[in-house]
Amino acid sequence: MATVAACRCSSPAAAPSHFLLSCGREELPPLCSTLQAFASSLNPASPVPSLCVQSRDLVQGGRKCCGREQRVQHLMEIGRHEELVDCGSRIWPLSGVVDRNWVQDGGLKQLTKQPAELVIPVYENERRAVDALQHDPPCTASTSSRTEHSLQEASSSGEDDLWLRMRVEARRDAEAEPVLASFLYSTILAHRSLDRALAFHLGNKLASTTLLSTNLVNLMLDTFMEDADIRDAVRADIKAVRERDPACVSYSHCMLNFKGFLACEAHRVAHRLWKQGRNCLALALQSRVSEQFHVDIHPAAKIGKGILFDHATGVVVGETAVIGNNVSILHNVTLGGTGAFSGDRHPIIGDGVLVGAGSILLGPITVGEGAKIGAGSLVLTDVPPYTTAIGNPARLVGGRKSPEKLQEVPSRTMDHTSFMESWSDYVI
Repeated sequence: MATVAACRCSSPAAAPSHFLLSCGREELPPLCSTLQAFASSLNPASPVPSLCVQSRDLVQGGRKCCGREQRVQHLMEIGRHEELVDCGSRIWPLSGVVDRNWVQDGGLKQLTKQPAELVIPVYENERRAVDALQHDPPCTASTSSRTEHSLQEASSSGEDDLWLRMRVEARRDAEAEPVLASFLYSTILAHRSLDRALAFHLGNKLASTTLLSTNLVNLMLDTFMEDADIRDAVRADIKAVRERDPACVSYSHCMLNFKGFLACEAHRVAHRLWKQGRNCLALALQSRVSEQFHVDIHPAAKIGKGILFDHATGVVVGETAVIGNNVSILHNVTLGGTGAFSGDRHPIIGDGVLVGAGSILLGPITVGEGAKIGAGSLVLTDVPPYTTAIGNPARLVGGRKSPEKLQEVPSRTMDHTSFMESWSDYVI
């Protein structure tokens, strides 16, 4: 399949201003009457879409291209406008609401005869931000003031600021790295919202030969759409990774490539299934996450929002463990139980806690708000708030009677070593 590239038509008179038509690198002549009719049928209050055209039917009502008119009319009636465009075995979103009368008056019959493969929404504020990003190098942590201004305009207009930023980053990276263009379009730019993009990406990541991606994508999407708390947590998690991990160069990079983030969001879906009594499916999802991301979180474990699983490889979280908000946990951390009895037997981690790499916390202990667990520690007893525990077995910096108090939230500063001078006289 040729790489999809969004580009402007060379002549304003050659095509409606609503559309960008391209087939790989070659611009196509406008599909005049049909596209103009389609453009006029869009809701004026909805974002102006752009088309990237290739070589399949613009609207395929079902996955087998049969009964397409009836399928689309059904989608219109139930309000599922985002599924109006089906590319092969994938359902791609269409930004904008198609007028019901236009469908009933035969506009759909004309549209289904036109060659097209992919419809990708482009918003005016996003277009300006993309133009500004042309002056920014790809995959960098900095964003120019011009780009920030464009993004702020989008935010003030009510659009999802985080999602807009991710789309802008993806377009910039697609232009800079053509090899990634198809991947970035299918995972980010072809979707109308962050939740849909994440559901698509997670579903395909966790799919197997016997656990189909289509089923997983629908499961993820239904969960995200039905639970506003999960949607908020997803956004808080992405921002946490971007703000606390210097290796994270963009929000889109986090969603696509950070397995700690993906494992956390998959757990949120599994946890909701567990609470609904769908234990078998929740455990199957946990197994796939463990196999794919090497992160093992029991579906019953409770996790807050603003979570950073940094690197994440080897993280184990037990059934009755509780993790608060704005917590940072590094790789090879175990929140394990003790004993063969049921009931609370795993650690409770307070808000703002930082758990260093390779740490093991066992039993029904409590790590207080804003505490820090040094790398490689074995923690078997409670840790007071805003203190530092390190060692095997762990002991408090400053001593048990008068431990040194932290002045900042460690999960945000990500400082792992500032306590060394007061804790140890070890010198290399």
